[in-house]
Formats: sequence, C-alpha cells, structure tokens
Amino acid sequence: MEIIKNNETNKIQYPHLNDYIYRLYVAWDEGEIMALQTKDSQFCLDKYRRLQEQGHSIRIEFNLFQSVS
Repeated sequence: MEIIKNNETNKIQYPHLNDYIYRLYVAWDEGEIMALQTKDSQFCLDKYRRLQEQGHSIRIEFNLFQSVS
C-alpha cells in the first residue's frame, strides 16, 4: 500500500479510501435515520466520533464507489 503525503495539509492520506461512499445511520424511534453520506473518510470518522460522544447508537455502511459512464 502506497502512502501519499499531502503537503498542503500535512496529513497522510490513503487514496484508496476515497473510492468508497460512507454512510452513518443513527437509531431513531423504531428505525434509523441517515446522519451522513460522504466520500471523505476523515469527515466520516469525525462525524462518527461526535455522534458517539453524544451517546447515539450508530451504524456505519460503506460501499465501493463505481463511476457511471
């Protein structure tokens, strides 16, 4: 696995993680509601941590993104 260093933000990025769509679901009444849908893995992780700190029950779903031609 190749790690690419982004000089602008000084963060290590894993390019293959951007090939997925991440969805966060939060328990709501008798079901659940989508709290987030994104391709940004860091944003998803940040949102997950914030929801977890608030005491929510969270489910994560991720699917490989396939481009439409």
